[in-house]
Amino acid sequence: MSTGPIVMMYRRAFEAVNAQDLDATVSAAAPDIHYQETTLGWDLHSKDELRAAYAAWVDCARTHVDCLDSFEAGQRAALHWRYTGLITAAMPGVWPDSAVGRRFSFVGTSLVRVNDQGLVAHVTETWNLAALLHQLGGQLPS
Repeated sequence: MSTGPIVMMYRRAFEAVNAQDLDATVSAAAPDIHYQETTLGWDLHSKDELRAAYAAWVDCARTHVDCLDSFEAGQRAALHWRYTGLITAAMPGVWPDSAVGRRFSFVGTSLVRVNDQGLVAHVTETWNLAALLHQLGGQLPS
């Protein structure tokens, strides 16, 4: 597992997610970050948009993320992680109301690039929505 500066910065963001601290979660993001979350179709273009998107998750689930593996080269890093949690409220369009009170666990990957100032400039994140919905009693839309 890599312990380079990008990976360590991202792991601090994971710790902030675990603490439900939105400001710390996005603190390493460049103001004009391009954040692509392919599973949910997010294509965000600013730190403010990223914070708002994360806020929805914080409002609906108590979560924990662990880094399983990582690699860093130059201004790029790849991280493989596990996301676990408890659904605390409905999230329309993502999981059904019946998911409230259920636990979940899934793995995903983040591809990260930092800018010359060392801030996160681009992220592409992907994970398995079908695995989450299966655990929550939902199904993929047809």
